[in-house]
Amino acid sequence: MARSVTPDPAIERPWSGSFGWNAWSNEWMPLPHIMCNLRMLNDGQWLKGHMGYIPEVEQYLYWHGVAAGFIYRDFRDVLVSQSYHVIAEDDTKFSHPDKDLYRAMGHEERLLACLCGVQQFSGLFDRWALYAPWLNVPWVFKAKYEDMIGRPAEVAREFLAYVWDRTAEGYPEIQKQVAIDDGYVEYVVENMQRKELSATFRKGGSGGWREEFTPKVKEEFKRRGGDWLIRLGYEEDDSW
Repeated sequence: MARSVTPDPAIERPWSGSFGWNAWSNEWMPLPHIMCNLRMLNDGQWLKGHMGYIPEVEQYLYWHGVAAGFIYRDFRDVLVSQSYHVIAEDDTKFSHPDKDLYRAMGHEERLLACLCGVQQFSGLFDRWALYAPWLNVPWVFKAKYEDMIGRPAEVAREFLAYVWDRTAEGYPEIQKQVAIDDGYVEYVVENMQRKELSATFRKGGSGGWREEFTPKVKEEFKRRGGDWLIRLGYEEDDSW
């Protein structure tokens, strides 16, 4: 999320999430706490977060002129990423409960645990249901993670054009004057590729699930995932 088309690289990027003790839970933070964090967002500042959909939050962001980007990824790769995240050794970046529980599991069992949920962690699609409504918010910019890594400059330019449109919303004569400077595009692309800014970065690719899924995991994923892969354009049918 950002308010300005000219972000300042010197400004620290705050974090704001909407869930209590971990983004993999489904326990919402108290709304006043979420709003307090959002109020720290200044002009020209980026804010990152795992923000589930809350109508009051959406309205706050809209009326305060925030340019909000909703990034989603192939759920199969998300599942694989989480299965490694939950056993990561670095507790400064990957701090959450039940690590020993996951570390005692085999790889297939761990994938199924992340998919279906276990103890304090909700299942993958139970959590996705709390984010999915952002897809239906017309004023929010949506981007596939795979497009961001496959055609970063194009996505960056689309996002900056969107930010300009949000900034000048209500002034049609200004909106028509948009000309995105190549320097801004390069800045956004550079920051999209800064792996050290992501606490969860592992490989940063796509399609790695093919090497990780067992027939049992694939079957359970299809059972729980419904038609989401088709709806988001990752598959044409259920025959993958």
